[in-house]
Amino acid sequence: MSAWEHLRKHINAMTEVNDSRLKVYEQLEVGIQDLERANQRLIIEKNSDKKQIKTISSNTEILESRCEELSQLLNESKQALSIERRKSDRLQQELNSSMPPTDKKIGDHSDKRNIKVCQNQNKIQALGFEHLDTLAGNILYS
Repeated sequence: MSAWEHLRKHINAMTEVNDSRLKVYEQLEVGIQDLERANQRLIIEKNSDKKQIKTISSNTEILESRCEELSQLLNESKQALSIERRKSDRLQQELNSSMPPTDKKIGDHSDKRNIKVCQNQNKIQALGFEHLDTLAGNILYS
């Protein structure tokens, strides 16, 4: 084998190695570009997720606050209802105790009031509000 042939084979082998390296570098460049695009997409998604988390957290705080307000309002309403029930019971007892059934006269003013009370109680029951003593108090004694 001559020196020229030996050099030519060596040059061909080096060219193949060089071409191989170029292909690897090109593939690496494509991979790097894909990774950079994916990284940018992930950054955008991360920022969007952060905004969504802030919004959800804010909404959660607002809803928790509103829930506390409504719970307090419910407790206050229960207390008011209890007070109104006691007042209504007391007034009903006073009405019942002030007029013994044997002493009532037909056409007496208090008898008319008792009839009106009974009529109004029937109206309340027909509307389905019998549990709302505050409404009953307003209607009965208006």
